[in-house]
Amino acid sequence: MPHYFFRYRHEGRDLFDDVGEIFDGPAKALSHAWQVAAELARNADQSTLSGCVIIVEDENGRELFEVDVSAFNENVSLHSELLRPWRERATTRSHFRRRH
Repeated sequence: MPHYFFRYRHEGRDLFDDVGEIFDGPAKALSHAWQVAAELARNADQSTLSGCVIIVEDENGRELFEVDVSAFNENVSLHSELLRPWRERATTRSHFRRRH
């Protein structure tokens, strides 16, 4: 199974994930990044989230997705439509960007 890493970026500084997680595909890795972003947003002062992103990388270091943590707010729960299984269609949403 593929190994994914989740880099946290805030104000131009990166915090690298040296351990990563194993998922059965990029959609599951993106789902995990959304869950982490929602949790960060729920537990942080909203004014400090501007410019915070989680970058999903594959095991080769290729950036796959970028999730904007500031797009989540205290009204977003882990059960919201953002986190439902149809994530593959979310490429049209503005709160994350697919990386190439």
